[in-house]
Amino acid sequence: GTDYVIYLEPDVKVKHRHQIQPGYDAGGVYDNFNGPIGDQTALYLTKLGRERNPGFELRWLHFGLTGGSYVRTEALLDAFDPTNYERLDFQGLYAMEGEKVWSSDLSMHLALSARGWTVYPWEESAQNFNQVIEDKAAFAKRWPALNPEAAFEHNHKERYGEPVLAEDDKLLFAYDKLEDVTCHGCLWYQKDAKLPVPSEAPAVQNPADEITTKLSSTAFIALSEDPLDRPEAELPLAARGLPLQGTSPGWLVNNDALVLDGRKGSGGGGILVVQTVLMNVGGDWGSSDDPSARPKWLRAILASNRAHVRQHGHVMALRWQPTQPQLTPWQLVSCSNNHKSHDECGKEFERENFNWEKHLMMQEYLESSEKFSHVLLLDADGVLVRLDHDTLTGMAQRLEQDNKDILVADEDWLQ
Repeated sequence: GTDYVIYLEPDVKVKHRHQIQPGYDAGGVYDNFNGPIGDQTALYLTKLGRERNPGFELRWLHFGLTGGSYVRTEALLDAFDPTNYERLDFQGLYAMEGEKVWSSDLSMHLALSARGWTVYPWEESAQNFNQVIEDKAAFAKRWPALNPEAAFEHNHKERYGEPVLAEDDKLLFAYDKLEDVTCHGCLWYQKDAKLPVPSEAPAVQNPADEITTKLSSTAFIALSEDPLDRPEAELPLAARGLPLQGTSPGWLVNNDALVLDGRKGSGGGGILVVQTVLMNVGGDWGSSDDPSARPKWLRAILASNRAHVRQHGHVMALRWQPTQPQLTPWQLVSCSNNHKSHDECGKEFERENFNWEKHLMMQEYLESSEKFSHVLLLDADGVLVRLDHDTLTGMAQRLEQDNKDILVADEDWLQ
């Protein structure tokens, strides 16, 4: 059978056979010269997509499925099936995004993403620019769709308007009494029945599929919100007073604890938020004398982050106990040379070792068999304050947009 279909348009120039095989479910031009979809639309597509693919992340926010694009056959047949396509709230999408939702370059992207199929630009699909500045390298850096090596180059309209060759004209004939279908976003079907032309987009049948309903809904409940199965008094001291769940999936490292798994299903992937809440000598994060009395500000932060993860379908875990041994050989030698006890040595290097614990935790979960797409490491005093904004997906999309791997905080107050 056919694994992929390459979609051409009359203004596509085929320069050679493609060398780079498709890497995703669909891909086309790196069309960052058209504006992206909004955050609300991205959230809507992500939530719909995770119904079929629990680990789905929206990787591309722009147009791009123009001539010279490819689509995986399985994805095409699934996303364009009327039963699935009709779930898209095109009335709401039009209110959010305007006329661009009627463009096939974007509407195909919407349909595929709403089913959890990944769309991302393809190196073999390029754009012909009518005007290119002399510094082509600088131009291509800003507009990666400029790629002379690509197999397919879109936007070759140099011969538009020319008469058809006589031998080709013999193959053409005209229909009588045709409907005017030149209107934009006006031709619709419901199941197999064509609506009158022009028509507005049909309303979705299920209110839960409306974009506004999905954005405001708080019913996206995590599967893992089970109470602890043993009294808090039976927990290790440092684990008390934290919003831990009763489930303990196999992908957790050492004694780390799950706060919440907001993914719909158990197919792996998704974005993981990890925080360290290690009790230090100064008692900033809680005291071993009264471990259940974790600071109110810390409990409020963890509750806020848990709510954010629940709302947007991510995962959250805590590390309440540092990896042992904490002291390294060189630290022990240094303390011995300075006649310091083991306890004194631990206190001296505690802050440094707790900081390194964060890097270790990041590495462990990036290498996890759960195959998280991204891992966000937060200090215990880091809080996600915009419940209405899927901050984590936005950060992941910015990394993809700028072709980067790591996003770090800008501590510009440190000179």
